[in-house]
Amino acid sequence: MKSLMIIIPSLLLPCACISQKTEQFKPYTQRERALVQSVAFSPDGQRMYCTLFHRLMRRKLGDTSKTHPQVAIYEAARTATGWSDPVVVPFSGVYEDYEPTVSPDGKYIFYNSKRPLSAGGEPFSRNNIWYVEKQGEGWSEPKYFHAANTVKYGEDYPAITQGNKVYFMKETPSAVNDTISTWKIYVVQFPGSGATPMPAFTGNTTPAQLEQGDPWVAPDESYLIFTQFDNLRGWDKSCDLFICFRKNNKWSLPVLLEELNTANAPDYAVAISPDEQWIYYRANHHLMKRPFKPVLRKYKKRAVFS
Repeated sequence: MKSLMIIIPSLLLPCACISQKTEQFKPYTQRERALVQSVAFSPDGQRMYCTLFHRLMRRKLGDTSKTHPQVAIYEAARTATGWSDPVVVPFSGVYEDYEPTVSPDGKYIFYNSKRPLSAGGEPFSRNNIWYVEKQGEGWSEPKYFHAANTVKYGEDYPAITQGNKVYFMKETPSAVNDTISTWKIYVVQFPGSGATPMPAFTGNTTPAQLEQGDPWVAPDESYLIFTQFDNLRGWDKSCDLFICFRKNNKWSLPVLLEELNTANAPDYAVAISPDEQWIYYRANHHLMKRPFKPVLRKYKKRAVFS
């Protein structure tokens, strides 16, 4: 999605147009622990990384300071009954960080942030992609992903493959008006010193009013799930999930994920469990989960290469 939207989920069930095979994913009931945007998991599925309302979490602990960022990245461990109490990760909690993703080998966490390049500096006005590297039982200091980022435009929602390719959504200026920007999916090699991000779909053209974002790529790069939305209708009305498959270094044509999408409401923020048993995603701002294997098999049979 284009930017962080702070939406506190209600207790309403999703609309009836979503299959009954889909269920709401709500590991915590407390208001301050409402999961923001997407979730991510360690390769063994035993740890969950998510974005929570950090300022509310701190207030619950008696800390009423307004200097805390509105959101931060938290970690929880799988237990016999669900998930443990979430704890803020050591590299977050100072600036607004969100939408974490874990590399397939568990060595890196990538995420969005407006944090400055150096401590005490001026935060960026738009998101950039940052990452941390596993160091023993902890994590390194946050590192700026130079190969992907720009100062003037935003970069969001990174996803990394086993081959260290990073897919992400990138803001670019309009060819007609420099005050207007559009979003498309790009890919760049990590760590990518001197690399130039390239459009992910070089062979699949889309109308100018269609924008793309929120990529989630399979570790082996065999499929890619992403959002597509129509600027003429608006993100809230037209943002839907699509999937395409990769064969011989070429992507198939995008196909609408019919079972996951809701009419006239946004569907976005996908994550797949490490065992591919579940797909997690936002359906009209509710975080949902659904068995994924049947969906994957169905749409793989439908893949068409131009």
